[in-house]
Amino acid sequence: MNIVELGATSLSVAVLGSLVVAGSHGVRGGAADPVLLLDQQHLRTIHQAMTTFGDRNADGGLPTPGRINRFTSAFVGRQQGAGPANWRKDSTGHLFSAMIAQEYLDTDVVISPGETNPVVSRYGTEAQDDSTEYDYTAYDPPSDTYWMGDAPDPPQVAPGTPPSGGPNFVFRSKINRPPTSGRSHVSYAHLMLAGQRRLDWNVNARPWTVLLGNRGVKNGAAEGDDYDLSPTLRFFGDPDTWIGNVVRGDGRVERLVQPKFGKTDGTPVFGFRDLVFRCGDEAARPDNIFAAEHDSCGDFTGEWKMRDAWIAMNEVMFDGGDGSPRPIAIHDYLRSEP
Repeated sequence: MNIVELGATSLSVAVLGSLVVAGSHGVRGGAADPVLLLDQQHLRTIHQAMTTFGDRNADGGLPTPGRINRFTSAFVGRQQGAGPANWRKDSTGHLFSAMIAQEYLDTDVVISPGETNPVVSRYGTEAQDDSTEYDYTAYDPPSDTYWMGDAPDPPQVAPGTPPSGGPNFVFRSKINRPPTSGRSHVSYAHLMLAGQRRLDWNVNARPWTVLLGNRGVKNGAAEGDDYDLSPTLRFFGDPDTWIGNVVRGDGRVERLVQPKFGKTDGTPVFGFRDLVFRCGDEAARPDNIFAAEHDSCGDFTGEWKMRDAWIAMNEVMFDGGDGSPRPIAIHDYLRSEP
């Protein structure tokens, strides 16, 4: 049984179990919501697949597109496993397509059962998609393509040539466009693959970190239009309250509830009591998993590289200085109605 079959079996068990729970509790909106439970199983399956991948790496690194398809080496040319990591490819569409291409996942499990945003759908089901099925023959290392939407690097480059690449235009993650121009073939947010967060993108991640989860409100806001009009509030239960699941570093899947204007029990906004972030030698502060707290560290050198939890989706990476990659996080296009 391969990982896809294992995931399908697990999902079937989850569905049956969820229906039993739903029958005994009767309504959606709480921990027993069958859709929320099925979403938890999707995330477990994704994390298990990524861990299986990481266990096959000497350093335990979870799948990273730019390491799967490295940039051309200036010394040995374009060879599998050689050359610097191509951080230009470390974005959402490339990440999940790379996992699907090697059959660690399938195109169904990367779509949340609670998905309500009309631009998100399983690959191959919409007229805007390039084909009706995922093309597994896209995995072709001799031609330097490793997933659907990947592009080969130059056969030869001069020393000092920086990596090149752009968004995945086939297996897409255009979550920040209206239905007329948006299209995404994946639902889930992941740790932004830049800075010291890369240390946690590993099978040995610290248990209190966050690796994956449902998409969140733009910049982790708990008020205003960014909160009220976010499609992510409609995934599960109460449409006026953000409810979602996240995967911790040790594989735990936890439910997170974020009412408007914060919580009354003192729990951090879009966070957990055991998850904090520290700017240099400053006092620790609560870590909002959907916000880039490092951007508020003032002029502290290299603040954006810090190890705060930050999960989102992204289409592109750019050079944040000294050849270090920096993601541009994207968020759901806001609804026009409350």
